[in-house]
Amino acid sequence: MKKLSSLLILGLILLAVPAQAGDLGNPAQMLQQGHSNFGVSADYLISQRFKDYALERRFSNDGSNFGYKSAEMKEQSKFLATATYGVRDWLNVFGRFGTITGGKYIEHDLKTGAEWQARFQNQFVWAAGAKAKVWERPGGPGLLLTAQYLRYDDRKVKEWKNISDGAGYNAQTFYDVQDKINYYWQTDLVATAYWTCGMFTPYVGGGISYNEGKYTGQWITNGPNPSRIDYDASLRSNDIVTALLGLDLNLGHNFLLNMQADFLARNELSLGLSYNF
Repeated sequence: MKKLSSLLILGLILLAVPAQAGDLGNPAQMLQQGHSNFGVSADYLISQRFKDYALERRFSNDGSNFGYKSAEMKEQSKFLATATYGVRDWLNVFGRFGTITGGKYIEHDLKTGAEWQARFQNQFVWAAGAKAKVWERPGGPGLLLTAQYLRYDDRKVKEWKNISDGAGYNAQTFYDVQDKINYYWQTDLVATAYWTCGMFTPYVGGGISYNEGKYTGQWITNGPNPSRIDYDASLRSNDIVTALLGLDLNLGHNFLLNMQADFLARNELSLGLSYNF
């Protein structure tokens, strides 16, 4: 009962912090108390949709209006280093840092049908979390609970183009564009079932993934007598249910290889290599 209470408290604490499942890193591997692990990973986000939102536009003549949009992020990568420590045989904590690179932001106007595309600037990203072993049969199946908080700030959005008619209208030709994601945070709580068979540990999992972000921008017309448009929108998850499928491979000499695919909340592929100390 004491162990179960600790697991529940851990999950609630991590989800209550304001802030992907390939982001969770070697999900089926647990360290013994006092041991450490260091790894590197590469994640490729195929697509992730946001809930439809209202974009506020404020003009330099003090007027304002709203546009109603749907949006998604796609084709971006994360390269992360992860350090993990075994607090108990059943409880590990980890921290992650690295860079998020590339990627496109696709915005669709729900009223006019116009579609715009922009590119993201590279930015620093970090994460923290914990893994807890809920149950395991020696030499057989087991169940883990993993929680993570991930975040980045001040990520610039650039190279806006209207791609709805194929003409590739470039906004920067006529405007000085200063757009960014002020912040983006994401929480994941995932249950993972695994079965170790020699050097192979296949696993499947599912849970909840929720994210929020803040988007702001300013477009100023080029030339004499410039006018300004300020933009403001709040971003939230379109889907909160996540599923994953993966494989941990024990390479020997304390090296571990992890491969994973994520579905539903986002479509993502991940590959990681780590070393146990």
